[in-house]
Amino acid sequence: MFVIDNETTEQLIAAEGSARATEIGLGGLMIGKLGGVGGLGWSNTNEGKLVAAAMLDAVNKVALQAQKLAAKELPSAVPMKKAIN
Repeated sequence: MFVIDNETTEQLIAAEGSARATEIGLGGLMIGKLGGVGGLGWSNTNEGKLVAAAMLDAVNKVALQAQKLAAKELPSAVPMKKAIN
């Protein structure tokens, strides 16, 4: 999962989610029921539960990185050239 700055096309955050079949349990059932992959038609399968759990893991990692990024001071703005008309 990536977070990209649209103006500069710079990659700000990257995260990879993971899950194991042994980690699914009740949490995986709740993710599937809440619509993690409910619209895809395979939310009740083991594969769907694993994909939902891995996506949730990636989103959590992105959120942590975004909080750290927001806490940093921004560098000064880069001077821009004037447009020639």
